[in-house]
Amino acid sequence: MEYLELSVPTKPYIKRYMENTYSDPIYLTRRENPGSLLFLLLERSPHENDKRVGAYSVTMKITLSSKFYHRKGAALSPTSLTIFNNFLEENIKNIMQAYIKALMENKVTDKKAKAINTFLEKNSFPPDTFPFETIKKHLYRYEKSIKN
Repeated sequence: MEYLELSVPTKPYIKRYMENTYSDPIYLTRRENPGSLLFLLLERSPHENDKRVGAYSVTMKITLSSKFYHRKGAALSPTSLTIFNNFLEENIKNIMQAYIKALMENKVTDKKAKAINTFLEKNSFPPDTFPFETIKKHLYRYEKSIKN
C-alpha cells in the first residue's frame, strides 16, 4: 500500500504525545479519534477562521493511506489546522487531568507536583516540551472551574 505524508504544524507537546501514542511517523486511520477528525477536516476543509491560526513551533508528520489522498487531496486549511490542534490539545489535557486525579485519589502520591512529574515522565515529555508551570496553571484553572 502506498502512503502519503502530511506535515501538520503543532505545539511540541502535542507532537511528542502523538508520536508516543501513534508511532513516529504518526500513522492515523479512521479508527482513532484524531484520525476520524483529521479525515473529516480533509474532506470538508472549513475556511471561516483562516486569519486566526495559532502559533505552532514544530511540525509533525502524519502518514495517511494514498487511496484517501487520490480521492480527496491532503490540504488542511488554517481553520482545519486550528480545529485539529485544539482537539488534540484538549484530549491531552483531559488525559492529563484524569491521570493526575487518579494518582492523587488512589494515594499513589499526595503531592500534586509529584503527580505532574509522574505524568511528564510516563509520557516522555522533556521539560521544554510541556513545562511544569503550564500544567500547574492549567490544573489550577480546571479545579477552580469545577468548584464554581
